[in-house]
Amino acid sequence: MYFQSGSEERPKVAKVAKVRNVCKLTDEQEEKISAFLQRDENTFMYDLKHRDHMNKSRNAAKFVELGGELGLSPDLAKQVYKSIRTQFAKFIIPKSGAKGDVNMTHRRQQLVDRFQFLKVHVHRKVNKRPLASVSIPN
Repeated sequence: MYFQSGSEERPKVAKVAKVRNVCKLTDEQEEKISAFLQRDENTFMYDLKHRDHMNKSRNAAKFVELGGELGLSPDLAKQVYKSIRTQFAKFIIPKSGAKGDVNMTHRRQQLVDRFQFLKVHVHRKVNKRPLASVSIPN
């Protein structure tokens, strides 16, 4: 089917919901993840400056290894790692304009303490767009 002009409507395609896996980690599993990431041969997984950080095959192999240690699939191990890293970043980097500390529950403080080694590798994304357009008259 070809569209000749903008007057004809395009058929609407239903969006497919992404399937999310829910995984509750035990303290022991979190400790294993922390110990796994702190090994010298695994620093490339979170160190953006490491030459192998973007090496997909090496990352995939490490998630297979991590999944084996935790008894999870490699995809679920990757999801768990990203979730922990995101939670950690949210707890240590205050939101713009936030006053005071983030409400640090015992669980949050435990996560921050356990993954403290990630702190130097977590950075806040900076919005590179200007806040407003300014036109200068000639």
